[in-house]
Amino acid sequence: METAMPSLSVIIPLGRQTILDHDWLNAMRTLPQGAEVIFVSSGSFFKQLDKKPAQATLAHCNLKWLCAAESVTAQLNTAAATAQGEWLWFLRPDHRLDAELIAEMQSLQQAGVSGVICARVRYLPSAPLRFRLLNPVINLLSRSLKLPLPEQGYCISKRLLSSLGGFPPGSDDSDLCMLLSVCQLNLPIRMTAATLFSKGQTGRLLPWLRLSISALRLSLQHQLQFGRRRQQNS
Repeated sequence: METAMPSLSVIIPLGRQTILDHDWLNAMRTLPQGAEVIFVSSGSFFKQLDKKPAQATLAHCNLKWLCAAESVTAQLNTAAATAQGEWLWFLRPDHRLDAELIAEMQSLQQAGVSGVICARVRYLPSAPLRFRLLNPVINLLSRSLKLPLPEQGYCISKRLLSSLGGFPPGSDDSDLCMLLSVCQLNLPIRMTAATLFSKGQTGRLLPWLRLSISALRLSLQHQLQFGRRRQQNS
């Protein structure tokens, strides 16, 4: 009997992470039965990682441990190419899931939403102060500029990611570059009502600000072009 293909693949690049937080793993229990969870890192760091807690806690999921080069780009592309799910949900080891967010993600995916889904992010009290202060701005800019950010645990169909050519090589901010191309194409962005909690340990302030400024410029360009077309057609 053939095993059904998972509809969701959760991709988690670990980087230099050698310990998986106990509370974080417990929150991952709410993932649906049979979901694919892909941990990707370099081989040297996997040798130091204790995999047993994840294997015990996420026994209802299909776990994969992938080795790739140390660059974030290589890890993301390796995991995306290997993933079996129709939807790819890119999370980080400091993101904290809950049942409400997962249920809403599943509902949006089943509704056939096109484009990219991202979550409303809320930083936990343990997060760095700069991210907690910027928390309202992140959600506001993402919603107004229609720009998903890595902080928001974006989810994209595997087919759409392939059509965009995957993550561009040569940059540690390859996920930011790809998301900016999403903004350039003016693809639909859907933000969840449910919240994704974060410790802010893997967040990067300067790339986030640079991306937001670029997205704002693109948004203004789109509005100007639209205004000119309306004038020409009137």
